[in-house]
Amino acid sequence: PSFQDSNGDGVGDLKGLISKLSYVHDTLGYDALIVSPVFEAVNTTDEWHDISNFTNVDPIFGTLDDFDSLVTKCHGLSLKLILEWVPNHSSKQHPWFQQAIADNATDDQKSMYTWKPDKVSTPNWVSYYGTQASSAFSSEGGAQYYHAFADSEPDLNYLNPAVVKGMEDALEFWVKRGIDGVLVTTAEFLHEATTGANAWQDETLASCNPGCDGFQLFDQTSHTQTQHQTANHQVFAGWRKVLDKYSDRVMMADLISEVSQDVQAAYLGTDSVPEFHCVVTPYLDRPWSKLTELVSIVQNTTSKGAVGNTWVWKLGGPRAPRLMTRVGNDANTSIAATTLVKLLPGATISYYGNEILMQTADVPQSECHDPRCIASGSSSVTDGSRTPMQ
Repeated sequence: PSFQDSNGDGVGDLKGLISKLSYVHDTLGYDALIVSPVFEAVNTTDEWHDISNFTNVDPIFGTLDDFDSLVTKCHGLSLKLILEWVPNHSSKQHPWFQQAIADNATDDQKSMYTWKPDKVSTPNWVSYYGTQASSAFSSEGGAQYYHAFADSEPDLNYLNPAVVKGMEDALEFWVKRGIDGVLVTTAEFLHEATTGANAWQDETLASCNPGCDGFQLFDQTSHTQTQHQTANHQVFAGWRKVLDKYSDRVMMADLISEVSQDVQAAYLGTDSVPEFHCVVTPYLDRPWSKLTELVSIVQNTTSKGAVGNTWVWKLGGPRAPRLMTRVGNDANTSIAATTLVKLLPGATISYYGNEILMQTADVPQSECHDPRCIASGSSSVTDGSRTPMQ
């Protein structure tokens, strides 16, 4: 997403964001700012989620000094700064992966990533960016690695203590620089069922298979082997310990898939072993276009009670059509929906551009970055919601 470009290259950057903080805080009245990934990345796919260095800023966004200035300016306005944290995978260009595929790689170096054993049949696991003809496995050096997302984004192996420690250190790097918390995306993907009696088993594919496109195939598949694994929670607890070493830090989970409130509640941990402070309510991402449908979703959600101590509502984001487009470009409905959500109990996350009624843009396939846009030729769900602030 591109909020404010300071140098005319068409990409929002840290200096541009700094120049508009008064708009965020004074004009819009927000208490916190969530910044999408700014980590050093190859950016061949997936909008800077193919991270090659978890402890540096990508030059297209600026420098670490620029990031430090952003932190300072935010705090000067009593504005909290929350960084989106993408811990599931790295780029193939990350030094860890380059070491893993080197001819002289040790077992420990190779096991930084999730590789399918040679003697195991390839399970039918599908990638978030998969197609009917592809799986979540790709080959490198005669072996198959798992990727929940693009094939340029191999999954880290959190069974390896070096991965756990390395990612905790990377998280603390940013906390020490003054961020007030993290919004963790891809948290549900960390572990896969690769050990034990059920290791490397097939999943139950979408009921539309065959016949559904790659996106339906992923969205409607039961990811019992590749999401929400029990082993994830030990990792979350470790991250929480990192944040709890510092005062007033928050750890939020933003799950890609819609799950029951019981599953969401598990992400909070327990009183003795806390994990996330809160989980972003996923239900507003359901298909709806009329205000009455939104009201029905809200009523159904609130009737079940909050997950933990509070609700966190999110209206719009980089993986969904813009609110204005969702409601048929009806400004009154868009404004009413925003007003309704902001009046609900709890906290509200608003996506940039909602306040000026931005619409989903029609991005030519040749200019797509997101794999779903590239594969389908349609920018209605991804790149079209990530265009520069108008």
